[in-house]
Amino acid sequence: MSIDPVDIGLRLRAPISQLNPLITSVATDHFTVVELRSCHHHRCHACLVSLPKSVATNGLDASILLMNRVMQLMEKGAAQWQMSETRRDRIIGYWCTGFSAGKLGHPTVAEMTKRLDELLLIISSAGLSTQACVVCRPKFSIKINGRKMDVSEAAPYLKPPTVEAAMALNFHHNEVDVLFETQHSYGLFCWFTPSASGADPTR
Repeated sequence: MSIDPVDIGLRLRAPISQLNPLITSVATDHFTVVELRSCHHHRCHACLVSLPKSVATNGLDASILLMNRVMQLMEKGAAQWQMSETRRDRIIGYWCTGFSAGKLGHPTVAEMTKRLDELLLIISSAGLSTQACVVCRPKFSIKINGRKMDVSEAAPYLKPPTVEAAMALNFHHNEVDVLFETQHSYGLFCWFTPSASGADPTR
């Protein structure tokens, strides 16, 4: 993505009167939200949130909107959130502290894309295996925009996106957060396991 992580931090720290017009400009139903739970790594959570470029016309605005939407999903009581609300202090504390090169290690777009593809494949494969696994079945679920679906019904949403550009917010063994851009949309993919170092217990 043709933006600097520092720009995201600066934008988030701008006066709330400057941030609110952006947050309120996009309704919740413009986002496609895929939420996944599986027994991979004993228990993993993932979400893939995307926004059409027709709604967010540049990467910086899209990044702020996607991070705010994912934070809504993380926070308890998210169903009561309005898009006019933002937990920007939580966003800054959770993501913006990891922008240093020492923490991210400068993963390439190819490395980020490969990791995203692998995780989506693992999770969808885990969903197919739950049909024969009584232990795993209660731990697996797929929700598309809040509606539960089985693996076959959700298959179109689980196809790895064709990534043109990407930027890592977290990129570790047990925790991955990647902003990405495709031909027609911007997206944010988040995946973590309970053993992830520093994983947010509210997720």
